[in-house]
Amino acid sequence: MRIDLGCGAHKFHDCYGIDRVDLPGVDLVHDFNERLPLKDHSVSFVMASHSLEYADHLMDVLKELYRVCRHKAMICMIVPYAHVSTHMVNPQFKQLFNEHSPRYWTPSPDTILTQDEYNITQNVSWSAPEIEVRNEKPMIDLRLMRMEFFYFPAYNSGFDQQELSLLRQSQLNVANQMMMHLIVVKQPVTQSELQLIKDSETFEEPEEITELRAASAAKEGKEKLFYLEHMLPIIREQIENKDKNENENTNMNKKKAAAKKTTGKKTGKQPGKQAEKQSEKQIGKKQTSAALLPIKHSEMFEEPEPEPEEITELLLEMDAELESEDEEQFVEKEQKQWIRCEPSKKKVAAKKPSLKKAAVKQPNKQVAKLRSTVPNNTKSKKKQQSTNKASSASASFEDH
Repeated sequence: MRIDLGCGAHKFHDCYGIDRVDLPGVDLVHDFNERLPLKDHSVSFVMASHSLEYADHLMDVLKELYRVCRHKAMICMIVPYAHVSTHMVNPQFKQLFNEHSPRYWTPSPDTILTQDEYNITQNVSWSAPEIEVRNEKPMIDLRLMRMEFFYFPAYNSGFDQQELSLLRQSQLNVANQMMMHLIVVKQPVTQSELQLIKDSETFEEPEEITELRAASAAKEGKEKLFYLEHMLPIIREQIENKDKNENENTNMNKKKAAAKKTTGKKTGKQPGKQAEKQSEKQIGKKQTSAALLPIKHSEMFEEPEPEPEEITELLLEMDAELESEDEEQFVEKEQKQWIRCEPSKKKVAAKKPSLKKAAVKQPNKQVAKLRSTVPNNTKSKKKQQSTNKASSASASFEDH
């Protein structure tokens, strides 16, 4: 048998409705403060949604429920939470409940619930101080299997369970109501057996509780702890810059891959302008670094690597071409400077070291021939210049 104690006009499904007011759906008009007209051990489930706070004597009602329930029957209670200012002054509420209430409904010192919920209490045992006369059989044994709290909107998001536990036990108007599932124990039962029941049992609850939980979860998902609307332009700009940099890097990698593909096909001399030759030289250096570091090169380009011997031959050929062309250009430039006009003293002084350096760096017949074209009277001019400076200095000294 399943009963809904104080069902009102919204009786729980598959239950026998009991209420002191004759409302639609009520099966038995009866005041539950009186003895229930039910047999002992005949009830398997009890729903008490927002009814027990109106009981004249709570312990007497619980004793009567314990009498009519069978062993391992389930009792579901939805009650107002005690630490609410309006609940405290409501003259219709004769009973108030909090997380410590179930401790007075069992003599068992153990519980399957986590002890984090009771950090504030100083009691070592789960059960509260003895409520029965010592050496007498306990009148009720209702073990708490599950407990859930429902909070005011300000506390629906932004807090973890431990923070909410400390808040509702130390401040007012944090939690609004609570739901408890208790199992009726009339025979010896172990903690492991109770834990198995908790893990496998489907705890029934009213539809309004399910809707309230879903609404709280939806609000928590939409709630924002930080409002960043004023930062949206900056965030968009950062995202655009990031995408732009990624596109540029992608295009650059494609160009490098294309350059590598074209240069890999070149095997001989390709005459052209000086800019093209310099670019070929840079490409040759890249190929050298790629040969020395094949792993990094393969990460940058997906093209297959040429053989090391081909790279060496190509580089030697290009270096020989660049050396011969640089030498011809150097000789031609120096000849033009000396043939056009007689160089000044500063120019001669500046060019002499470069001629020596060039001669030492690349000694050949053309450079030696160029050295012979330098005027022989350079030294005589230097001597004459130094003599003139000395004579002018002595003349100025005599004038003084």
